Amino acid sequence: MPYGFDSSAGPPEPAEVLRNFGYLGHFLRTHTGGRGGKQFVLVSLAHAGGHLAQKDLFERSCTSSAAMSEVLSKLEAEGLIIRTVSETDRRQLDVRLTESGTRRAEELRQERAAFERKALACLSEGELEELKRLTDKVSMHWKELEKEEVSV
Repeated sequence: MPYGFDSSAGPPEPAEVLRNFGYLGHFLRTHTGGRGGKQFVLVSLAHAGGHLAQKDLFERSCTSSAAMSEVLSKLEAEGLIIRTVSETDRRQLDVRLTESGTRRAEELRQERAAFERKALACLSEGELEELKRLTDKVSMHWKELEKEEVSV
């Protein structure tokens, strides 16, 4: 069963569960704009009050500085952001939403909220609580594994 669990077959193998995580990660990335694309930039700027230093925006993303620069250039060409030299640190660039960028970021926020409601609508309140508890537990464990990798 590719994206589900057949309880008649016994407990799932870890690989089956991780395969589902992989599919879920792919689904989220393609439906919510990932952690470095145009959607991510617009929503991040909106959450930060409409502006951020380019360096701070890059640090929040999961992308290379070259890829971030390309995304920002595209958004700038579309008239959704403007980049200016920082008044406090002339070596830095500030990234600001334009009026149309602010409108687009709000549209994206609403689309994301609707997606989040729809994506988990198959779960009862109790199932959603249990899923949250279990994913929190896995996340904490993976963070510990990550720390171990760094210290080796």
